[in-house]
Amino acid sequence: MGINVNGLRFLLQARSAGVDFSRTAMIGRQGLHVTLEQFCHVIREEFGHDVDRKSLEAMYAENYCEELLRYLGADEVHSFDYSDYENSSHPNDFNQPIADKYHS
Repeated sequence: MGINVNGLRFLLQARSAGVDFSRTAMIGRQGLHVTLEQFCHVIREEFGHDVDRKSLEAMYAENYCEELLRYLGADEVHSFDYSDYENSSHPNDFNQPIADKYHS
């Protein structure tokens, strides 16, 4: 699972529209499924963000989207997945109720 080029555009457009990413949770740990060139082009050229390429390369090098979400304003990024295969922050079987501490 992951963020492709259109998913990247969607997240950037959502941020431009005022979506608050400060507390973000993902179902599954989402990878970045774009090329570095696409990643840089969309952020810098299509959305006009003034961010240097070195910073984008560091964000991209993580292979997962947590750093992108932090760039978009996330203070907290949580990932929930059935297994810890992709090192999600919270392994959780969604056939079972989620722990109360994660409500809200």
